[in-house]
Amino acid sequence: MVKHNNIVPNVHLRKHWQRRVRVHLDQASKKAVRYGKRAAKSKACFPRPLQKLRPVVSSTTRKYAGKVRYGRGFTLAEIKASGLSARFCRTVGISVDHRRTSTSEEQLQMNVERLNTYKSKLILFPRKDGKVKKGLINDATVEQVKSAAAGNQASGKVLPRTAAKAEDQFAAISADDKKFLAHSTGRIARTNKRYAGRREKRAAEEAAKKADKEASDPPPRVPPSRFESSRPRGAGAALMRVPLQVGLLGFHRLRIASRKQKSACVKNVIMQVRAKGAYCASQLAVSARISKGAYCASQLAV
Repeated sequence: MVKHNNIVPNVHLRKHWQRRVRVHLDQASKKAVRYGKRAAKSKACFPRPLQKLRPVVSSTTRKYAGKVRYGRGFTLAEIKASGLSARFCRTVGISVDHRRTSTSEEQLQMNVERLNTYKSKLILFPRKDGKVKKGLINDATVEQVKSAAAGNQASGKVLPRTAAKAEDQFAAISADDKKFLAHSTGRIARTNKRYAGRREKRAAEEAAKKADKEASDPPPRVPPSRFESSRPRGAGAALMRVPLQVGLLGFHRLRIASRKQKSACVKNVIMQVRAKGAYCASQLAVSARISKGAYCASQLAV
């Protein structure tokens, strides 16, 4: 029901969908058409092969590195090494690519061997019956023309390359195999490989920084094992340099929390040393006075 002052519904649903929709209802018939064309082509070129001989080349880009495929055609160097010419190869079912160059000596030798194998298996019919001619590839003899191999037409790839199939190996699972963590080992190896450069750089920087710090810092001070009082006091100034053994080993083992505590401890030790030195000086002075008084008394008595 229409409400309020809106536009009157006028939906355009009359579109020519037949022009915009593509259906494949003729798949079966197209398949038959393709088969008929292949059969007609095979019959027209009999006994020649349906396809030309292609080289084996290396794939490009890192994604396909180490893999081989069929190339466009043989290079001029490969054709020359096999004793043929580019013009003659085009007439006997060998593809030629004058742009490509061999990337390695192994590839060149492999394609030359491929051409030689094709030459050895090729049965070249003479243009006129009974007139055999010699050339880059000699015409087949009468016996070869009448042989059963001459009546076979090669279909598919000419001289398909053979690849060794990887076969599965079966073995009992041992205790070590059960303990082995494949996922963790792989992840750890991946991480180590990824961060190897960064870790080496960081270790080198830390070693260099440590060496610079050791070179710049002054040598550590070795604390003396004894304190000596060198201040002359009173009459016994010559006898004041008395070595006083202090328990420095126990003193250095103390855990001092702050510099203030350390300085206070040092001050206390120095005060104790000075007090002992003053006590020794006073004892010497008293003894000196006693001896002097005895000398004076002896003089008076005389």
